[in-house]
Amino acid sequence: MNAFVAVYGGLALVGALMAIAQRAWPARDVPPVFHRSRSTDLAWWLFSPLVTGTFTRVFTLGLAASLAWGLGYGLDAGAMIRALRGVLPWRPWTHALGWQWVEALAVADLVGYWSHRLRHTRWLWPFHAVHHSATRLDGLAAARMHPLDDLVDNVLVGAVTLTLFDARVFALLGPTLIVHTVFTHAAVTWDLGALGYVLVSPTAHRWHHEVSKALPGCNFAGMFSLYDVLFGTFYRPRGAPPERFGAPGARVPEGLWRQLAHPFRALLARVD
Repeated sequence: MNAFVAVYGGLALVGALMAIAQRAWPARDVPPVFHRSRSTDLAWWLFSPLVTGTFTRVFTLGLAASLAWGLGYGLDAGAMIRALRGVLPWRPWTHALGWQWVEALAVADLVGYWSHRLRHTRWLWPFHAVHHSATRLDGLAAARMHPLDDLVDNVLVGAVTLTLFDARVFALLGPTLIVHTVFTHAAVTWDLGALGYVLVSPTAHRWHHEVSKALPGCNFAGMFSLYDVLFGTFYRPRGAPPERFGAPGARVPEGLWRQLAHPFRALLARVD
């Protein structure tokens, strides 16, 4: 319950700030607050944190418990994780929770970068295309995350953070990243200047959603664009804002239930 309060409380605050920012520094084609696509966005904001978030956390923790049982630890995933930490050469720099949280963000984003690239490949794209389905992009569209797309990302990120860091850090990451994603999807002209080569800016992430760049993709990092710079996927042209948003070749319909069904229909169409 505390996690949900943190998520929705944070979203209310960040959403209000982003609404003000979008009026002061509007990007091209800022979507209106009241638009027919908003029903889909709002439905996802109810579905993703409550249903998808719970599903992915339960699955991740259940997977850890199953592995523990299979390795002879009973269902004590904590004991298995502590044993695994004992043989790993890597250690967090500090036991302080705040610093571990900062360090975990950097590690989680590195894992998330490669997870994101994986989800832009042929067989996972139909699921990730749901996130790219918004043709008028701002923070409200950020919650369009198919549960199976989110599951791939969260299991990979969760496995690493659970193993390397305090379990409380794992609990903090979800609310932090959800609130942060509102910022990166905001319809504003902020590119953060030179800092944008280290931290993900709304401008850079909007290029990630631009139709012409969505496949094979660019700007995969969620928080630290330094990873895109290092791995050659950073794209932020000067003086040329993105113009069209959407999922190329996917034809994702509007509506929560239609978008939940879309990837399976797309994959069945390929088989036929």
